[in-house]
Amino acid sequence: MQELVKSRTLFRPMNFLHLNHPKKLCAYVADIYAIALAILAITGLFVLKGKKCIIGRGAWLTVMGVLIPILFILLYF
Repeated sequence: MQELVKSRTLFRPMNFLHLNHPKKLCAYVADIYAIALAILAITGLFVLKGKKCIIGRGAWLTVMGVLIPILFILLYF
């Protein structure tokens, strides 16, 4: 019995980018995307008003969102 290995149309380019084969260009695009996500997250803190904003319930969510990654980093290293 023989197996036929066939390249998939969509998965091959996605895997190429995931493994960072294009190196420089992909790294710059990833950095720009990370900065855009950080800006989106920070500006999202100030969109809501009232109890759900940064002063109310949003403060606890913000603290948890910062502490959980910090605790993970401390436990990991």
